[in-house]
Amino acid sequence: LVGRKMASGGGQPVVLVHGYSQNRADFLAIVWKFRRAGLGPLYGFNYPWMDTTARNVERLARFIAAVRAETGKPSVDLIAHSMGGLVCLEYIADEAHKDRVRRCVTIATPHAGVQWGGPILGAASREIRATSVFLLERRARVVGVPCLSIYSPTDNVVFPAETSALALR
Repeated sequence: LVGRKMASGGGQPVVLVHGYSQNRADFLAIVWKFRRAGLGPLYGFNYPWMDTTARNVERLARFIAAVRAETGKPSVDLIAHSMGGLVCLEYIADEAHKDRVRRCVTIATPHAGVQWGGPILGAASREIRATSVFLLERRARVVGVPCLSIYSPTDNVVFPAETSALALR
């Protein structure tokens, strides 16, 4: 499925970025609540989660450019779940992109990687594990926009909960 507009609105555009093995449909409850609150427009960005973060950042860049052109707004807000948060922070890290994002919220994003020892499919398997060079190289990178990380101590995938913390960044 290709990303698309999920709700109208005249305010700040919000781009929803799903996580590993998901798609934009996972945000339907959030879309419903935002729509009722008069927020948006809301856009769901779908991407091939098995691909590399770098290629998905390129896709996100094109998607955000299209949203900005459609809405006439200079920036978007990002709401990302799980691996989508890694894609968003990688997008923001590019100096050319950071002014295009006003703020970012990550939900259950493994900023310090997952400790799951079982199989993880695709190129993501080399990037989302706690021991990955990809994440180790980014641990000290400052997040260039206001960012809120929401996580739970009872998450069975992003465990321990501290792996979702952004306090050091």
